[in-house]
Amino acid sequence: MRSFLALACLAATAGWAGSAFAANIEGGTYVAGGGAPIRLLVQPTQDGNVSFLLHRFSRGGICLMSGMAKPVGDTITWTSNSGAALAIRFDGRGASVETANALPQNCDGAPRIAGSYVYDSPTVEFDRAEIGAVQSALNGAGYRLGTVDGILGQRSLAAVRDYQQKNNLPSPDDGLTVETVAHLASGGRTVEATPPGAPTPIAPSTAPATGAAPPVAPADTAAATPSAPTPDSPPPPLRWLSPIPDRLIPMLEARYAPMVAPAVLNWRDAPFQVAEMELDEKPGQLTPDVIVFWNDARHCDTNGCPWEILAEGSQSLTPVADGKAHDLGLAPSYSAGKRDLLIDGSRLFRWTGKGWAPEYYKPEKVR
Repeated sequence: MRSFLALACLAATAGWAGSAFAANIEGGTYVAGGGAPIRLLVQPTQDGNVSFLLHRFSRGGICLMSGMAKPVGDTITWTSNSGAALAIRFDGRGASVETANALPQNCDGAPRIAGSYVYDSPTVEFDRAEIGAVQSALNGAGYRLGTVDGILGQRSLAAVRDYQQKNNLPSPDDGLTVETVAHLASGGRTVEATPPGAPTPIAPSTAPATGAAPPVAPADTAAATPSAPTPDSPPPPLRWLSPIPDRLIPMLEARYAPMVAPAVLNWRDAPFQVAEMELDEKPGQLTPDVIVFWNDARHCDTNGCPWEILAEGSQSLTPVADGKAHDLGLAPSYSAGKRDLLIDGSRLFRWTGKGWAPEYYKPEKVR
């Protein structure tokens, strides 16, 4: 497992260096206390918002959370549509992060995001994991970047600049900024400043008592993620990746090599297609789901070809749904916050909280 320091060494510098933009809020890089592999990137925006990126790397997977909010004094608060809430307080020497409600997948575990952070550098640097997440998001936005390699090369930088220009996102050095990352993650919506004197929606500094419900952010807090499509909106098409990203190959190899043994997987002509799609109705991070659909007749039968949906961790892919189909697509509707799947044009698979399952007719009354 690569260490956090190793990731940080493979960085591309960008951004407003050391800009103080509200009270004690200092732009730059903050690192978690106690040597925890978490860091906080902070940059101002020209319209008075504060953009941030929280990145934690652990055995449970990479957590990336990014957003924008207007500061109130030395504090910014951010609430996603999924209910995850953050409050980041600055004191001129560092910052403290407090969390409330359920955090996105891979973000709610040890080491905890909540805690103290020390001001480390006036510059903002993006490591390969963060750049890779940006590349995946740009691919999802229609840019054909090809392999997600975590390197901000000429093609990736050109896509970043085009995205910034189309969305009116200024960059002082024509490079990647935290505001751009937050815009990709949240659709550009920001949390309005909390009125003076109003309570700030944050988590308590100590854990709630057993059985006590966690604090909930106010209902009128603007979301930092885009509004979900209406059920009548046409679903996006599955975007099959060609070639399959190098980042996914080791994890796909570990999962599927035993299934084709003694044959060997040829990654230039794999027996399946791979897509990365955001299936959450209200996404809270930049990590999409991985969809695998076999297209080799040797693995198919009269019921169709195997398909799987996999959740991506730091070193492995975890299956959350599987089946067989002749045709696999996305439905325009959602169930429990996840996009419904459309199998063979008519069968609907709905999210159950643990995975996707076929919808069956259930009588309202049983005699």
